[in-house]
Amino acid sequence: MADGSCDGILSKNCTTNPDFCTWSHVFIAYCDGSSFSGRVEGLHEGLHYRGRPNLDAVLDSLIAKDGLDSADAVIFTGGSAGGLTAYLQIDHVKSRLPKVKKVVG
Repeated sequence: MADGSCDGILSKNCTTNPDFCTWSHVFIAYCDGSSFSGRVEGLHEGLHYRGRPNLDAVLDSLIAKDGLDSADAVIFTGGSAGGLTAYLQIDHVKSRLPKVKKVVG
């Protein structure tokens, strides 16, 4: 959402999201057009496809600064194209968090 708030399972509203309202939430804006899977060096038809390195940079930051790799559980989700991203990238996210017992998408 434009104001930084989220709905559904990312909502901080405990009335509408009683199960996950107190969990930590991270919103990664979907903006690469390749479901965070691109890794083409240079330009391809005038576009940079660097989705996987972008996803890895976000995960690196969350691990280093926020201890994501020490979480009890991680839910990786999205809506529309972000939902496809979650489906396509969940195994990669799991591989980056080997100490987290429960990583689901």
